[in-house]
Amino acid sequence: MSQKQKYYLTIGIVVLTLSTSLIFFYMGSFGGLNKRTLSEDSETHSEGYKTCLELYQGQKLEEAAKCIEPIKNQLLHVQAGCELMVSIYAESMNYGELKKICETCISKKVVNDTVVEGLSFALSVEGNANLAIESLKEIEKTYQSSRLYVSLSRLNLMLGKDKEAKTYYLQALRIADVWSMWVTYALKISIFNSDPEFLNSLVDIVIDKDDKNPKVEAKLLEAAKALKQTQLIDKISKYAAHHNSENQSEL
Repeated sequence: MSQKQKYYLTIGIVVLTLSTSLIFFYMGSFGGLNKRTLSEDSETHSEGYKTCLELYQGQKLEEAAKCIEPIKNQLLHVQAGCELMVSIYAESMNYGELKKICETCISKKVVNDTVVEGLSFALSVEGNANLAIESLKEIEKTYQSSRLYVSLSRLNLMLGKDKEAKTYYLQALRIADVWSMWVTYALKISIFNSDPEFLNSLVDIVIDKDDKNPKVEAKLLEAAKALKQTQLIDKISKYAAHHNSENQSEL
């Protein structure tokens, strides 16, 4: 388990007191703060930014937090700057600053998955899941992404709103370009994998995707068998057999 994974697991257990499956979901939802995106998609090339980025990548979080203080106003106007500050404050567990930075970036129309997830995380830690949902729904009016909908799903799960959580999760899958990991996460959550209707919708979405994933199909088939859903088992089996035969004919 990586340092970041341990961090989210600790926060999930100690602060949010979620179930095991929901902790796993929370970790997956907040996985957008990756160093590759920060370094390669930078919209600012100042030496100050590069220095702070290097400190963050070296996990020198306290030094990175001090580094960004003099250049905060500069960083607030660009995507990479907001991503870097959100990442530093999230991993430093500085929830107050994390919330402020996310809200400021959003007010300046600098919105991306990292900022969305950062705001969701900060408000969740404060115990303000309802406010987080309201904030994300407001953001949704001008910005839609699979991670935003996964965050909304997670927040609704925290509040016991299972129906809303399922609806948002399915929406995330519908628009996701990279979707297989979201299916895998869903099948780890008992509230999802124990619901035949949800599983059927999940399968329909996967079937509509242009790219195929035999491993995901196998997991869906296993879930359908666990629920003894004969028609769903047949649907998945026929789908897998059909595109497998297509692959064979292309060889």
